[in-house]
Amino acid sequence: MHKEHVLRNFSVTLFMVAAVLMTSARASVLSDAADGLQPGEWTELQTQGYSESLLSACKGGSTIFEWANKAVWDPVNREVHFVGQGHVACAKHIRYQEGSNSWSTAALPSGIGDFGHGYEHNAVNPLNGDIYYRSYSADKIEKYSAASKSWSVLPRIGTKTQVAGGIAYFPEADGLLYVDGDYGVYFYSNSSNSWSLVANTTLMIDGGKPQLSTASYHNFASYNPADKVVYFGGGNGSKNVYKFDAQRRVSQIANSPVSIGINSAITLADPSSGKQLVFSNDGSIYAYNSQANSWSGAGTHPVMSHALDWRVATPISTHGVIMFMTWRFSSSKVLLYRYAEGGGVPIDVVSPMAPASIVIQ
Repeated sequence: MHKEHVLRNFSVTLFMVAAVLMTSARASVLSDAADGLQPGEWTELQTQGYSESLLSACKGGSTIFEWANKAVWDPVNREVHFVGQGHVACAKHIRYQEGSNSWSTAALPSGIGDFGHGYEHNAVNPLNGDIYYRSYSADKIEKYSAASKSWSVLPRIGTKTQVAGGIAYFPEADGLLYVDGDYGVYFYSNSSNSWSLVANTTLMIDGGKPQLSTASYHNFASYNPADKVVYFGGGNGSKNVYKFDAQRRVSQIANSPVSIGINSAITLADPSSGKQLVFSNDGSIYAYNSQANSWSGAGTHPVMSHALDWRVATPISTHGVIMFMTWRFSSSKVLLYRYAEGGGVPIDVVSPMAPASIVIQ
């Protein structure tokens, strides 16, 4: 009897351990949806809490997605983050958590005032999940710690600024790039905890630095882990695109086929192929081949048919797809798109003092 009792308890224990392991390895709603997509396919991701009230900017018909392009994916904690604001309306920091497949609000940075938008002012450090947000028309950038769930202020950039620019975190260079269409391109180094001018834009700030041709307003900045550069530039009516590498060099690449401004096109790195993609508001998709330094047509997209002007997007590096979040009141949707075969972009978490090793599989 004692032997049977022991065996029975052992069997129950094995069952419980197996159940725990199966539960921990169970796929998420997001991963299931991503895995079900073939190259070129789109699907709607059914999530909890993605609603008109979540996206509303507390003013009739206004949304936090107004004049914004970019959300960010934290691959460490498996979360999407976006900070945005309606026109002279309230701001929100919203968050999607893969584990619960749900949306909620989170703490706001202190730099949010009565006026401002999301623009390209959201960025993420993919090595630790920290989020960055640049304040409207200011040289102030704040960091949201993924560990403490609180905001802190980086050293001020120390320059006049345009209203709307772009920021992107660059793991290989261990810092943050800030693009201002008038007052220059600046890089924040984590190791020195300071900013330095990389290039001039419209105004000549430093004659020893190159001068770039960008629009004054609505510029973009997009980190590409395959090419290991930050692509940036554009702005209202501008097709000019530049790249910033880990040696902190700036060079121009082939012009985009369409202008890349906050409300004309979204550009981001495809997490399955590694190509830089542009999604124009006219429904066209373009892909950049960094080896040939050329752009080509890559099909069409339906995003704007689900949006009343306003939409933001982020690569979901963990699952090799791109997430688009649209605003259409009660018909707002979360869409997923797979451009190419392949899973996500694995990121080796290394010491912040060493260059990050990012490999496309």
